Amino acid sequence: MTRQVIKRDSEKLAFGKWKDRTVKFVLENDPQYILWLDKEEIVEFDNEEIVHYAGRLYNSTDRYGDSWGWDGDVQD
Repeated sequence: MTRQVIKRDSEKLAFGKWKDRTVKFVLENDPQYILWLDKEEIVEFDNEEIVHYAGRLYNSTDRYGDSWGWDGDVQD
């Protein structure tokens, strides 16, 4: 089987649980899936920014899907 090559986030995935959804949609809803596709070399991302963006999105949410981070408020 030939790996699908993705160049833009407007392209649709050709298989899997997000088949016929754009990469942009998957990034917004399941960035870990993009990371998995890349790690397992199932899809070739010609534009590495897609994978980097997926990593930033995935790492900026907790396991419940809420974003978190330092808000600048320090308690003594």
